[in-house]
Amino acid sequence: MKQDTYSCGPALFGDGGGDEVEMVNQIHRGLLDGGFTMPSMPLFFSTAWTLRDSFLEQSTRGKDYIAYYYMLGTIVDLYQPSDSGLVSQLLFEIQAAMDVVLTGQDQDIVLPQATAASAITFINTLRGRTSNRIVLGALSVAESDVMLYTDMPRTDFLALFNAE
Repeated sequence: MKQDTYSCGPALFGDGGGDEVEMVNQIHRGLLDGGFTMPSMPLFFSTAWTLRDSFLEQSTRGKDYIAYYYMLGTIVDLYQPSDSGLVSQLLFEIQAAMDVVLTGQDQDIVLPQATAASAITFINTLRGRTSNRIVLGALSVAESDVMLYTDMPRTDFLALFNAE
């Protein structure tokens, strides 16, 4: 297996400046050129930054997710053009999940079965592309959490997430 290479991380939890904006534009153009639709990128990233600042930064588990995100985002070999369709689908599903966490009703489901299935598919895709033990560990944590949070109402999700 090819050794992982590293580059700058993705924009989801970044600060929205300079190179990050150009990278988002390149990703967006690439997905659109491939025939994929995406949610409004400014809205998506604004929601992601709000989630990071007002929710994830408030707990140990949330801070771990931010660290995992940056780590996984720096490994260029994990991501391939063939991922575009799944990434496009996941962006819509992630937008919906972020909205539920931030502003949903107590009984709303944060991570429905379909979103969980897409996430597990993507995790398994990435897992097959690396032998890096740290990355594999982060992917295992993500997979376990996806399974744990699947079909959980917002109130239960918030209580469990913030208790850890």
